[in-house]
Amino acid sequence: MSGVELSRKFTATVADYFEDMKRDYRLSVNSSILNHYQLLNEDERPRFAALQIFSKLKQETSCPRQGCVPLVFDTPFFFVRESISRTLCVAEEAFLLGLQLYYKEMDISEVSLVDPQLYRDQRPWLLENFRETQEEYIRETVEYFRNEWVPKVVGIIDELVSPTAQYPQRSMERLMNYMMRLSLTMREQLEMVILLSTSGYRKLWEQYLPSEEKVPEHQGIHRQPLFTIQLTVADNEFVFVPSLETVESTVLGIYDHAIQSIKGIEDLQSRLTTVTNLLVSNEIYTLPPDEIRLVASRKKIKEILEYNFQPARKLQEDYQEYNDLAHLNIETFAELYIAAKHSLEDYEQTITTYLEVCLMIV
Repeated sequence: MSGVELSRKFTATVADYFEDMKRDYRLSVNSSILNHYQLLNEDERPRFAALQIFSKLKQETSCPRQGCVPLVFDTPFFFVRESISRTLCVAEEAFLLGLQLYYKEMDISEVSLVDPQLYRDQRPWLLENFRETQEEYIRETVEYFRNEWVPKVVGIIDELVSPTAQYPQRSMERLMNYMMRLSLTMREQLEMVILLSTSGYRKLWEQYLPSEEKVPEHQGIHRQPLFTIQLTVADNEFVFVPSLETVESTVLGIYDHAIQSIKGIEDLQSRLTTVTNLLVSNEIYTLPPDEIRLVASRKKIKEILEYNFQPARKLQEDYQEYNDLAHLNIETFAELYIAAKHSLEDYEQTITTYLEVCLMIV
């Protein structure tokens, strides 16, 4: 469009434009592939969501630039708007801008306490590494809520109200309504964090649900076993390391820990000194562990674990016929066997028998 001669004079600029075009092209192709893949494969959506990868096809919630049209004092509708503004906090431009800032920079409605590493890293995991990684991720996320998220929201109100200024009672009532709106929004979003986290954790385990249809081979790491346990001999017994009980308590313990960790986050009333001189220590209410949806997700995870424990328990039962070998004191047995002065054929037969057993166990 600029002509050959002009392009030759500004080769660096033209090269930059070409690089931008190539980058935009690659991004658009990758985005189209991702959108297409997500639409066709429902099994991949939880993994993408855990990795914080979302489709651009999802329409973002529109945010209005202004709550009400400015009106002059003598307009008949003025008194109606005054009545509305007493209860509708977004009728004030400053409050509306504060809410816009919140949803732009402090929205946590899509935050999950499930570590994306559980989907990204190669499996199987060591049980202890699984527990430490997930608990560390929960701790860091909740610390962000306590030490950064809440102070940022408090900062919105602190910017609206000067600590030294005197405000009319009606203005303070509006501000209190606005604070309650923010407080309810924060509570709602914390509940969404819990529901999204518990749902995502349940879907992590639903990958190992029984299926009547034959599952085709999949190259993704999420089709690999999540843990590896070994059947070994300890204290003359065939036991799993780690035990099945330890696996269950660890998996369900992480689920319970995620729910409990959200408790105790301070509400706005505990941090605001510019709105009221009364220091009220409150915490944001969150969903209790006995909430019906949380109980249902926990029950589902436990059922999936029990289903996957069945082959392991069957294997442990099959090895019970070798209990005599597990309790065998090899030194005492060898002394008694040598003292019996068996023939060479007996020696060969005994060695052959134990080699066959060894091969069967291994």
